[in-house]
Amino acid sequence: MKTVIIAGTDSKIFAAADYINPDIFRIIGYSTTDKKAWNVHYNRGELKWEEDIQPIMPMEEIARFAPDMIVIAVNKKNDDENLKSMLNKLYYKGEVVSLKDVFDIFSIKMAAIRKCSLHFNDLGIEGAIADIGCGRCDVARQINAANPERKLYLFDTFTGYDERDIAKEKEGHYSDCEVGDGALSEQELGKLDEFILHSMPYKEKVKIKKGWFPETLADMKNEKYVFVNVETGLYAPTYNAIKYYIPRLVRGGIIMISNYEDANKTGVSAAIRDIEKEWCPFLITPLCDLDGTIMITRP
Repeated sequence: MKTVIIAGTDSKIFAAADYINPDIFRIIGYSTTDKKAWNVHYNRGELKWEEDIQPIMPMEEIARFAPDMIVIAVNKKNDDENLKSMLNKLYYKGEVVSLKDVFDIFSIKMAAIRKCSLHFNDLGIEGAIADIGCGRCDVARQINAANPERKLYLFDTFTGYDERDIAKEKEGHYSDCEVGDGALSEQELGKLDEFILHSMPYKEKVKIKKGWFPETLADMKNEKYVFVNVETGLYAPTYNAIKYYIPRLVRGGIIMISNYEDANKTGVSAAIRDIEKEWCPFLITPLCDLDGTIMITRP
């Protein structure tokens, strides 16, 4: 059985443990750049940590544990490259696996979108699609390609996080997000329609809804939906999207939500828990990707 240390910059190192096959690999510790998480210390020259708790160490200590493999669990390209560079400087000679490299090639989220779309289309299930927090539309482009006959509504401020949503984040201590995070450039905003639509394979089916969600829903009350993608990472738009779209989903329709298992954006899971307390538990399917994405299905 091979030994593994999972390395990263945040809480994704613990989420990544679910990906490890326990029949083949044994996790012997975690490594993070977050100093507050470290639990190793020196005692008379020996490296120690609390009993019954796996060690959480700085990168510099990995070599002392001599793992057969290091798994890098980060979302950002720069973080991935920096950690690989650190391992090279530490002269680590074992195997290194980057989950980002794997998921860049094999996208669980995109596969789920394509398979769900194929299922809906084969059964002839009617309904539009909405993408809340579409940003630069990487996901929306895939949705549009897989659903040539369906209307696709794209919701975003495109100028970054709104101060009203960030106020809720600060109030609940959900994240460190700031007003304006995620904004498109001035050049992109200047030609927004052209920027969004140029790569869409079925442009005639796409409608851009620029502005603060849920104000941008004002003229859409009679629409029914088969699929909704929510990728805001914030409490307020997640809460508002679920409450609005669940009653408007056709039977078997799906809401896909990112960041549900993200310890740095806890507003998403908090919003879902709050609605479940108001209504009832949802039928939730985790995708087990690096974004902590889940799907809520309407029975």
